[in-house]
Amino acid sequence: MTPRPSASERGPGRAWRAASALAAARLARRPRPIVGYAIFTAAVFVIALAYTLPHDLIARSALATGLAGAPVVATFEDVGFAFPNGYRFTGVRIAPLRAPDAAISIPELTVRTPLVGLLLGSPRSATLAGTAYGGTLAGEVSLRGARGAIDATIANVDLARALTAVVPPAARIAGRADVELHLTGDGRTLQSLEGTVRAAARDLDVRELAIRGFAAPELAFPEVTLAAQVNGGRLQVREARAASDAADIAATGDVLLRDPILQSVLNLRLTIDIRPGAPPPFRVAAALLPKRAAGEKPIYAVSGTLAGPVLR
Repeated sequence: MTPRPSASERGPGRAWRAASALAAARLARRPRPIVGYAIFTAAVFVIALAYTLPHDLIARSALATGLAGAPVVATFEDVGFAFPNGYRFTGVRIAPLRAPDAAISIPELTVRTPLVGLLLGSPRSATLAGTAYGGTLAGEVSLRGARGAIDATIANVDLARALTAVVPPAARIAGRADVELHLTGDGRTLQSLEGTVRAAARDLDVRELAIRGFAAPELAFPEVTLAAQVNGGRLQVREARAASDAADIAATGDVLLRDPILQSVLNLRLTIDIRPGAPPPFRVAAALLPKRAAGEKPIYAVSGTLAGPVLR
């Protein structure tokens, strides 16, 4: 015998509960357009806000904050917003205050930083990506208290373009190079720098380089490497070597960094070994070197400055 439902299970109460359950099930199965509209509206608002901010002013403010007190000045031709947290600069030029002719040119540079620092105009860290002298630039910069740090890699740079401001006008140094920088400093003086520098060049071609006042003939080196430590305004050259089938050139020593950089003082020990049977250009260059007694090792001292080295 089937039990009969109680009074509480009959009548309006039962019908109300059934209707409520049915409505809840239908609502659960249907999309919730109000939530979707809210998310879409919020996304449009954020994107519109990001694109309509005064990005030129924000970028200039952040740049001025980052370079405050530094011995360099940075300018750019144009800047655009790189969604969602960066800027894409064109025509960047970084020049020492005391040597504006030795400026570094970067045609394109994208800088990305955390959104909070970007909006406040005082970023504490950033990633870099760009092009320079026919090569690429990538790295990270950060501020740690009163000091800043940079870890950067410059790949496949055209040396003929990059060294125009450093190499004497009559000389020409061509080839491709990769550079790794890991440096910290207060950004105000070269003497505050600490870190390491590594570089490697391929197919180095040296022309019209003056040796003791005479222009040396064309010299070619398939591979050149450099490893140096920077400490308290002193560049300690641990190893610098240019090797070829005709000659082997190696250098160690110190470079006292000065501002401007071309006035840095050289104190290097240079070994130049011209092999027997070397091509005529190398033999001519060897004849321009300071004379050594028979059997004496081909070791030379390099003094003076980067702008005017002296070989003894």
